[in-house]
Amino acid sequence: MAGKAVLDLMIRAQNLIKEKKQVLPFVEKINQLKFLCFLNTSFLDLLSILKGFLNSKTEWENIHFSKNGYLLIYEIVENYEVNKKSILNEIDSSAPELRPIFDKTAKLLRAFKKEFNYDNKIKFIRHKSAGHIDREYLIYYEAISKISSDECILAIEECIDFLKLLMRIVHKLSSNTTKKEVQNDNHQKTGYWEIILEEMKSDPQLKKYKE
Repeated sequence: MAGKAVLDLMIRAQNLIKEKKQVLPFVEKINQLKFLCFLNTSFLDLLSILKGFLNSKTEWENIHFSKNGYLLIYEIVENYEVNKKSILNEIDSSAPELRPIFDKTAKLLRAFKKEFNYDNKIKFIRHKSAGHIDREYLIYYEAISKISSDECILAIEECIDFLKLLMRIVHKLSSNTTKKEVQNDNHQKTGYWEIILEEMKSDPQLKKYKE
């Protein structure tokens, strides 16, 4: 995956500069790339679950895919909640044109939580039958009894709409080039980029990213 390759390069560059300069640059950029990779893989996972629904032949298969769908939706929402403050701060400081899109994602998520009873239903299904299987069978059974595969499919489709906007935002924030970042006025004397370019010349694993 291209995003993972860029993330690997950034971490390698970060470790190299830490070794030579005793500073740790690119922390926020690397966190953005990690979050973007998570969003991309979650997007693919949701599509795979929808494909599973299309190919399923039994109700138990539908329950299985629903549990995985609700589990993934929960992880997406909770990861968003952890990262949204830093994303908003980055938008306000360097990409204000993304603020309307960010506000739209927040509005979509609020509507999603209300429509699908996120706090009382999705979390319960996730905690008792997907992320964990409750030791008390009757509680587990209660959780899977709340599942409607048709509703889960709709929830996944709406979550994908939310994900598309969020990926657009994080991709834009994380795509600011490293060269631009390390050559700004605050970093002119550090020589970060020169260190990275020199290492690229001698390291086959980094050389392929030179362009």
